[in-house]
Parts: sequence; structure tokens; C-alpha cells
Amino acid sequence: MNFIKKYWIVIAIVFVLSMFIKPALCFLILGSIISYIGIEAILFLRAIRKRGVACTGNIIEYQSDNDGHKTPLVEFTTMTGESIKAQPYVYASTDLSKIRTYKNMINQTVPILYDPGSVLAPYKLDSFFQRV
Repeated sequence: MNFIKKYWIVIAIVFVLSMFIKPALCFLILGSIISYIGIEAILFLRAIRKRGVACTGNIIEYQSDNDGHKTPLVEFTTMTGESIKAQPYVYASTDLSKIRTYKNMINQTVPILYDPGSVLAPYKLDSFFQRV
């Protein structure tokens, strides 16, 4: 994902130019980007399953992004006693979350898998969607 964030302008320029020069190349570029994101997501999930440490955290609040989708801000304590407040690396929301209130979910305990090798440990909410 860092590759796409770093070179997104170059990718966009090549994509636009290829629309005029060779339109079929656009599909190759799109397919490559989608494949890259999919493979990176699979590798992340596989790594967090192997190295991930399970713990529980509490939902502090829900923060809205630019589109209005709400993502939970979760606080949890690592094995070393460090307290971390962060949004999950893996989370999905629907358009319903734009208008829905999540007040009943605040202070709810949720299971978490986090990477102990990372200082700002990317984590995923484990089995969170079964509770919503």
C-alpha cells in the first residue's frame, strides 16, 4: 500500500495517457493495482495471524472520515503495558454507518489481534463483525 501512496500521481498520469494511446493498457494497470492491493491484504492478514497477539480493547468513540463513514477508535494495552489508541487496519463500514449512531457500542469490549513488532501496532478487530 505504501507503493501506491508514494507513486499515485505517476500511476494516475500513466493511466490517463494510456487511455488515449492504448486503451487496453488501462485494464492492465487497473488489474495490476487491484492484484497488488489484494496480495498485500492477504499477506498482512496471514502475518497478523501468525505473529499476532490476542487481547481485548474498548471502543472509545467512532470517528467519521471525509465521506461520513464511521470507524471505531479503540484503546487497548499491549503485553508490555503500553496503552495504544488507534483505528483498526482492517475495518469495513457501509453507507448505513453515515446516518447510524453507535452510542450503544461505546465502551464495549472487543477482541483484538495486534502486531507486537510494530510501535504503533497495526491491528485488526478479531470477530468484531459478529457482535454488530
